[in-house]
Amino acid sequence: MDRKHGEGDYKWADGRIYRGSWKDGKQHGDGYMIFPNRTVQKGTWENGQKVESHKVEPALAEAVMIDLIEKEKYEAEKKIKARRKKKEDEEKKKSEKKEARKSA
Repeated sequence: MDRKHGEGDYKWADGRIYRGSWKDGKQHGDGYMIFPNRTVQKGTWENGQKVESHKVEPALAEAVMIDLIEKEKYEAEKKIKARRKKKEDEEKKKSEKKEARKSA
């Protein structure tokens, strides 16, 4: 079974993002919940339930958001590069096949 354990991010379909500690596939320990309206909550979770909330200073909330945005940009760029490489490889194979047919 593939369960989150350790540190990591998870984004729900509704746009919420959790960044923090995981144990056995559930939020467990300290983390941040980022909502679609860009508000950030810091808290402590146990077995997927928030048990304590902490005040989040605006500068910290902004830093968390910037970090998440940068991570999303990096992941998107990786996907774009992989697609480009795949397309280039396919075009190279096509060209090689065409050259092989000409030589034959």
